[in-house]
Amino acid sequence: MRITTITFALILLFVQYVPSQSLQFFELGNFTLESGDVIDNCEIGYRTYGTLNRDSSNVILYPTWFGGTSAMISNVIGPDKIVDGSQFFIIAVDALGN
Repeated sequence: MRITTITFALILLFVQYVPSQSLQFFELGNFTLESGDVIDNCEIGYRTYGTLNRDSSNVILYPTWFGGTSAMISNVIGPDKIVDGSQFFIIAVDALGN
């Protein structure tokens, strides 16, 4: 399963107006998988950190690992950590079904 470029662009447009470390949800609607099966009323959870710059060139998409959540990613975001939220706009995305 993959999220298309258009879907990612829509998520990016949406999240730039909702900068928050709290859990947010983006509604994908009826999401068709590569197999042809459909996830009805699909939502994907995410958290954002930092500020999106004018030309959107500071975005980092940080997906979760198997069994991980966007809340767990918050432990590695900040000054002197893996990703510095003062320099980048980080979108931590939960896995579908997580």
